Amino acid sequence: MPANSVSVSDILRASVCPMQLYLAKSSPADFSEPLRYSVAKQISYHLGDELDAAEIREELKLTIPDCGEEAFRVLDEMLAACRKVTWRQALTYDMQVDSGKYNIHGRVDRVFDDSFSIIKGGKAPTHG
Repeated sequence: MPANSVSVSDILRASVCPMQLYLAKSSPADFSEPLRYSVAKQISYHLGDELDAAEIREELKLTIPDCGEEAFRVLDEMLAACRKVTWRQALTYDMQVDSGKYNIHGRVDRVFDDSFSIIKGGKAPTHG
């Protein structure tokens, strides 16, 4: 990949908050994954199938060993929202992508036969 290409994670970080991208790039410390994103990503593996809260809760305990009640509160909140929508099952997850045309690289979270999706942990807009 070209040295000047932009990662998918940087595009997402900048779309949420340009300052977050600036701080992540200028800080020598590793940027840790936000809790809401970690929970959303774990839920995403189950979209298109039954959303079993107990199963996802156990997975969170394995993937985020120090998760606590806040993670489970976020999980319940997100599951309630996800159950209002019919989801497609993805063909694959966490696929590495590289586009010379758009000069971007990184990982996309869910891949379908005709498109892909990227998981965001933020709250949905109230309208629009």
